[in-house]
Amino acid sequence: MRLKTIICLLCMNAAVLCAQNTVSESAFDYFEKGRFTESDSIVKSSLGSLKGQELVTAYRLLALSAFYQDKFLESEQWTKKLLAQDPYYREYGADPRFQDMLERLKTGSNTIRTASKQQESLEEAPVPVTVITEEMIRISGCRTVRELLCLFVPGMVRIENMESNVAMRGLYGNSQENILVMQDGHRLNSAVNNSEPMDYNINVDKISHIEVLRGPASSLYGNMALSAVVNIFTKDGANLAGSSLKVSGGMFGQFGASFMYGQGDLHKEFAFWAAVTSSRGERIDVNGKTNYLGGFNGLPAFDLGMKARWGDVNLAVTANHSKPVPRYMLISFDEPYAYDDYDSNDGEHPGLSHLSVNVDLDYNHNFGRVTLGANAYAHYEQRQIYNVMGDSVPFGVAYLMLKTLKLEEYEYMFYSDVKTRGVWQTISNKGMTFGGGANASWGDTRRRAVRTRDSHRLTLPAGLQL
Repeated sequence: MRLKTIICLLCMNAAVLCAQNTVSESAFDYFEKGRFTESDSIVKSSLGSLKGQELVTAYRLLALSAFYQDKFLESEQWTKKLLAQDPYYREYGADPRFQDMLERLKTGSNTIRTASKQQESLEEAPVPVTVITEEMIRISGCRTVRELLCLFVPGMVRIENMESNVAMRGLYGNSQENILVMQDGHRLNSAVNNSEPMDYNINVDKISHIEVLRGPASSLYGNMALSAVVNIFTKDGANLAGSSLKVSGGMFGQFGASFMYGQGDLHKEFAFWAAVTSSRGERIDVNGKTNYLGGFNGLPAFDLGMKARWGDVNLAVTANHSKPVPRYMLISFDEPYAYDDYDSNDGEHPGLSHLSVNVDLDYNHNFGRVTLGANAYAHYEQRQIYNVMGDSVPFGVAYLMLKTLKLEEYEYMFYSDVKTRGVWQTISNKGMTFGGGANASWGDTRRRAVRTRDSHRLTLPAGLQL
């Protein structure tokens, strides 16, 4: 008797599965024939019994059906449901306009996080914010973050100095130390002098978008955010979905290579990038002084990094280096200098060398109303400054230096060597910073979210529920 019962149950389950498959095939058949009403009716009637990938397929069919009927708002709502089930869903073969809408909803390009450290639209941001999207980066042809900022951000201008420098509304120093630069929410500015060059040490190919807070934000980000905040968001493994290689070359020994790889799904993802840039530079003569435009000395500029996610754990590791040949040195003198006339010092030539390694580990998990988070980080940097103040020193400046430093016994140099030999200095430092923290918060966030969605339910087209 028990065996007969088991056999009957198996037959019933098989019948149900066959019915579901028949329903799905019928819906696809109606959809391919352009009979969208019949297709929608079949899919909607089976939504309650679908799970996992079957539910994603059903939402896709409803979204495409609405899209091809020019019901774009309804199509967007079904697409959001699809992405709620699978945030890393990729579409192949559909209308390019539908793919654009899918990517826009997936990347959340209409929302920002930098202005108040929470998701919000540009209209809700309490301060002026500029968003530089991946499409803007691709079309611009810019090679560095500095070029992107000067092109797209109002009030941001380039400063020609020893370090790749930008200024927000005219506020700048000898190095870029008034703007907080972050990558995926983690600080990049030096712990020694608070600067970040934003040169070829940051590969633009890895960037999904950049959020720029145009104005002081010390209350949120500390004393580094004196004039602006630049938050660089890198591409996720699921967005890369494979590998890519870019190689470039040009005159004056220019060479560049960029490799990226990524994979991901709902539970885990991994992304890796490696970029290198080198150039001998174009030799130029200014007032009889030889310099190099667009050159690098010592090691080439490079950007190596990876990020991975396993459930609620996120790991990011980056290593960056850059040392361009500066056209001008200390901005106080603001004049060219003869680069080849200066001997190397410990293998270094004039310029600023910046090597940094960052490791960040984050954990966040929701236990009902309780959210727990933890973070651990380590930062290593090595900076070497070979600073030329000028090939020749003005009479008044040399005299002031002698009197200020009280070097009267060397006053003979004032009449012979100081004014003609120039002044330079070298500074080298290494630093290691590490730390961590934990936090916990409590709140009924899910209930508030439901009330928010319910408040908009009446504005949706008929037949839709959130």
